[in-house]
Amino acid sequence: MHDIVVKSTYGFLVIAIIAHTLVFLWRPWLGN
Repeated sequence: MHDIVVKSTYGFLVIAIIAHTLVFLWRPWLGN
């Protein structure tokens, strides 16, 4: 159970980081 929670948490973090990176690359004006 704990292993599943850890993997789910890391998976969510990875997806979130990738999503924010793509948004930053596609819409750099949001960072200005």
